[in-house]
Amino acid sequence: MKNSIKILNNELLIKLGGFSKITKNSFTIPINNVNGATIDKGIVSDSKGIKNLGISINGLINGTFIKDGQKSFWNISKNDVPVVIRLNNEKYDQLVLGIDDMSIVYAINNLV
Repeated sequence: MKNSIKILNNELLIKLGGFSKITKNSFTIPINNVNGATIDKGIVSDSKGIKNLGISINGLINGTFIKDGQKSFWNISKNDVPVVIRLNNEKYDQLVLGIDDMSIVYAINNLV
């Protein structure tokens, strides 16, 4: 499940792929509300917490999960490269997204 992440006019533009299109198509987040991004290959096998809205079957993880008081949005499959984007002053504390191009992680971290 590939997601598109771009930076334009001091905003993070995220277009979601796969099943997310049913519930949410995209995010636009001011870069000032982004704390950073990391590649975390182990996060897919970690506990996601309580599923609020979404699915987690056959290696596909999509939706909102709450763990330790932190609200996360996931849109990833087990074969994707997982990027974790940490946020503040947003609906979610973090986004966990499957991506193709890891260079976006470096671009995000260079701006925050």
